Amino acid sequence: ADTTGRLEIRAELVLPDETLPTQANVTVGEQTYDVRGAAGPFTVPVKEYPVTAEPIKGAEVTLNAPAVTVVKQQTARVDVQVKPSVNLNFVADRPEVCVGDVVTFTARATTEFERQTLPANLRVKLPEGFTAAGETTVTARVDAANPGVLTFEAKAEAAGSGTFTATLAP
Repeated sequence: ADTTGRLEIRAELVLPDETLPTQANVTVGEQTYDVRGAAGPFTVPVKEYPVTAEPIKGAEVTLNAPAVTVVKQQTARVDVQVKPSVNLNFVADRPEVCVGDVVTFTARATTEFERQTLPANLRVKLPEGFTAAGETTVTARVDAANPGVLTFEAKAEAAGSGTFTATLAP
């Protein structure tokens, strides 16, 4: 009697605007699979298997379920999602500003993700009374070795305080 089913494993890189195949090491029961986009189908004994995925630096790795049940003559699927994280840091070179002062702003997008570059759209919004000399937005590809950096100067034209905000899109 056939007491086997099939197992298929998929690994996806989840980016803001697309999902791509990626590599992940996934352990199903006692067996570890080097999944490059997709692996399988493998013929395995019918039963429930615990599923784990190796962590990936700079990304959140999630599974569609902590276990997979292989049913006779059917294909069970394990989906792994790798979602890289990008951090945003924003600084001004002077905390106190008077009318006429020129302030240098630096926004920096960084990640520990090493596998490929990630899209990063940096955008800085200045409060009223500041005029920017230079671009206040930049689109970059960032990875662990190459942060995305946006630097520009802005002149204080009026007194008062406001909030400077930097955002990372999309």
